[in-house]
Amino acid sequence: MSLPVQKNDRITVSIEDLTHDGAVVAKIDGYPLFIVGALPGETAEVPS
Repeated sequence: MSLPVQKNDRITVSIEDLTHDGAVVAKIDGYPLFIVGALPGETAEVPS
């Protein structure tokens, strides 16, 4: 089983949802990524 991202990759994601503590959720091949400092509906380039 391989993961959709590797350590130190920079990926562009679409922000999908907001958690109760203010982190946002993006998904890569079904895997959730929790991101701080974005809003649902935005696109962001983030390190993995």
